[in-house]
Amino acid sequence: MTREALYDEMVLFVSRILQKQVGLDTRLIDGGGYVDSVNIAELLMALEERYSVSFAEELELDFLEDVRTLAENVYAKVGREPGKG
Repeated sequence: MTREALYDEMVLFVSRILQKQVGLDTRLIDGGGYVDSVNIAELLMALEERYSVSFAEELELDFLEDVRTLAENVYAKVGREPGKG
């Protein structure tokens, strides 16, 4: 999957999970107010299932700053996961 395709898919995916319209630059935490702890858990579980990646080792939530940063994090993980690439 290309980065641009993942960006497009991520916008639709996050919009569906959060039930709110988002764009690539929509802030999710730190001022965006789009996610709370329940939304974070739901979003991460859905991302793990959809992309076969894990966020279990993430100690910081910086990757949830905005939709673009989240997509970049998933894009990097997909390339690193066994059997992915």
